[in-house]
Amino acid sequence: MQLDDVAAVAEARDGNQEAFRVLVDRHSRSLYRIAFNCSVDFLRARPRREAATGDEALERLAAGPDGPTMDDLVYAGQIGEQLQVALCGLSEKERAAFLMRHYHGYSIEEIGTTLGMKTNATKHSIFRAVRKMRVALQGFAGGR
Repeated sequence: MQLDDVAAVAEARDGNQEAFRVLVDRHSRSLYRIAFNCSVDFLRARPRREAATGDEALERLAAGPDGPTMDDLVYAGQIGEQLQVALCGLSEKERAAFLMRHYHGYSIEEIGTTLGMKTNATKHSIFRAVRKMRVALQGFAGGR
């Protein structure tokens, strides 16, 4: 049975493990990369005075759960749905440049060559895409 994301989220909330697995399979890779990039951005923006010592950071990590909860994964599915909507709001070049840069890790030069764009145009396209994605996903920035 093929479920769309909305139906899968609804069924996963009701405890359907198979629907939950479908969501994880569909979105775990791309959500992981986006979450990783957002985490890096967050850490870079945090003032140094708030940085914990190594021991404090390790203690906080050790106190956390062993893995994601059902709610975490359902939330990840919701982010995945909104991500797809946000990606559809980009132009073809913006989407291609954004995915190549932030999902596949291509360099600016590689993206420009592939898309037939100059370096500055490539950078500008990625910048516009990131700006549009931030606006589209800002509801998820604060967490649940």
